[in-house]
Amino acid sequence: MIDNYSEDVVKVYRGMAYKIFFAIAIIIAAIGVLVGIIVPGIGLVVLVVCAIVLFLLISRKNVEYEYTITNGAVDISAIYNMSNRKDKLSFALNEINLIAPISSLRIEGLKEQGSIKKIRDYSSKTKADNTFGIVIERLGVKELVVLELSDKSLDIFKICAKNIFYSE
Repeated sequence: MIDNYSEDVVKVYRGMAYKIFFAIAIIIAAIGVLVGIIVPGIGLVVLVVCAIVLFLLISRKNVEYEYTITNGAVDISAIYNMSNRKDKLSFALNEINLIAPISSLRIEGLKEQGSIKKIRDYSSKTKADNTFGIVIERLGVKELVVLELSDKSLDIFKICAKNIFYSE
């Protein structure tokens, strides 16, 4: 029986870098078509490479992260274009060292010390008030997981991880 359960879905905001990269790929593809008229072999190679890059960009355009939080575990999945799901990360609550707002001094202190070896950002990439950092430790390596948590998810963490949950 599951006492505590929460499921959150966060849509990722694609910034200007994504749009610029997309525009550059289209421009290079157009140049590939023009070069293909003059030198067919080279133009075809450029066009095929750009077509693959554009396909990958389009297939990853709409990304949502889904967080499922239960009594003992957190599961994070990415949903691409509302059809393809890929499991990204799962961890148990006993692997968590710290839960705090991403802008807190506790998180910043760990970053400055260099004790966090990997940052996994599963947020919307916007500055939201409900963005929290969760520090997990696996095999002696600390990782920072960035999530945007709903009030229900925060309540679960307050209950199940009250000794390591900080709201400031």
